[in-house]
Amino acid sequence: MANNLEWKKGTIEHPLMPEGGRSLDDYEKTLGFRRQDLEGIRVLDLGCGPEIKLARGLKNAKIDADVVSLSPDFSIENHRLLVKRFAQEYGLVAGIGQDMPFKDNRFDRVLCLNTYDHLPSKRAFVEMVLEIFRVMKDGGIALIGPFETFPDEENKRSNFGINPAYEFLMKSAEIKELLKNDAIRIHQKEVARSGLRKTINSKNGKNFFSPIYRIVVEKGRDDDCDSNIFWNCFEKLKKLLYRKNK
Repeated sequence: MANNLEWKKGTIEHPLMPEGGRSLDDYEKTLGFRRQDLEGIRVLDLGCGPEIKLARGLKNAKIDADVVSLSPDFSIENHRLLVKRFAQEYGLVAGIGQDMPFKDNRFDRVLCLNTYDHLPSKRAFVEMVLEIFRVMKDGGIALIGPFETFPDEENKRSNFGINPAYEFLMKSAEIKELLKNDAIRIHQKEVARSGLRKTINSKNGKNFFSPIYRIVVEKGRDDDCDSNIFWNCFEKLKKLLYRKNK
């Protein structure tokens, strides 16, 4: 079980987020997938908005996906009332990313859009990544983002362009060495041009485009490796992440 079960309570309605949460189009553009990719599979929307626009958008687009929408804020009374009208039609779960209330090997896809903004620390993010591996099926894929990687001391909105959790996961030599097998994969991909954010650096008065990346987390298939190899790699990754992110 994770040690850090905190989150920024009430931020399901984030001030920088569109009213009701981000749309299916926003998910596609920022995380880099097509809605058709979700047809017939089980999907976890980890850290959904208050109006569960991913699940509703897929239904309106006639995409037959089994979507579970998870947010810890569903445990808060006013948000529980807000989504009550959707409870009969959609799968809503009150839970936290660092300790998800699901069995192992449950989901084909895990989508995390702007989830990092709601976590209190790098350690909490690391614990969420470990939980994602646990709840994904063999061959499962998780898309986590966006992450802005261009340093910009003036850009508070993007956390000054530096994300410590992203920096650790994508640039640690120890993690790269550990992941030299097909049991666990963590890599990055730049989002489409439409996902680039224009920022302003007031020191030189110039505008520039900062690349936005997403992290892709993949769990090896049965034909790539047996389950013992995966869980052995998982435990090693867990120890490494905890040691480096106390």
